[in-house]
Amino acid sequence: MTVVRLLGPPRASGVPAVRGRKPWALLALLLCSTGPVPRCRAVELLFPDTDDPAAALRWTLSRARRATGGAVRIGGDPLRAEPADGVAVDVLDVLAGRPPDRWPVVEATLPLLEGAEPDVPEYAAWLHGRRLELARSGLRMQQARRDLPCAPAGRGAVRELVRVAEEVLADALTLADALDDARRVPLTTRGVAAARARLGAPGGAAETLRRACATLVADTDVCCPIELHPRDARCAVTADHAPGTTAGSHPPAARYGSSTSSASPAGRNPARR
Repeated sequence: MTVVRLLGPPRASGVPAVRGRKPWALLALLLCSTGPVPRCRAVELLFPDTDDPAAALRWTLSRARRATGGAVRIGGDPLRAEPADGVAVDVLDVLAGRPPDRWPVVEATLPLLEGAEPDVPEYAAWLHGRRLELARSGLRMQQARRDLPCAPAGRGAVRELVRVAEEVLADALTLADALDDARRVPLTTRGVAAARARLGAPGGAAETLRRACATLVADTDVCCPIELHPRDARCAVTADHAPGTTAGSHPPAARYGSSTSSASPAGRNPARR
């Protein structure tokens, strides 16, 4: 599926880049206008000093079609631009307040045609106004996304989490000089095996992996303060992600009091003793 991006540097996914700025400028003009654009208006904004503006407009139209690989139908008099079926266009999503599913919402506030502005004063004035409007709409979209409640992870998502965590833990423990081979394998096996056993309860599986990762940090990080107990590391690492907590809140330390067997009796980092 083609995604046409006009926020930030303009491009279309899977389509070779087209040289020149005016094809993208024309496409932005047509897609960001509230209705069809008379050809005389396009000429006025893009070709005010051209000897043959009609010919220049025809050539730019052909280049604009090529820039999107035909994903956007452009033509008519007045001019119209309509995405083909299944094509996503970021500016249309933002102007409609439609949450994107094929491009990152964090880019909803990028400048229109960033780095590809044509050197035409008449067009620059139009572009400035559209950038302001798109930035406001993008901010509203991002705020709406932040306000959505987070859905709990499903079984499939947690299964993938376990798979990735298994690889990460194995690599980290292999590279950690603070632990000998006898301790590396049990810690990896214990954390991953426990998570696999709890796949029926996604929250529990994720919590088990968080504990294993936090313990690994506390036991192997040579920069970790000697007073840092693995339990404290788990509280800090999982504060923003533990079930039932919100960003910035900290679960009680007692919750993790018996979570691992790798903590030293004195509550100190065994790698630093």
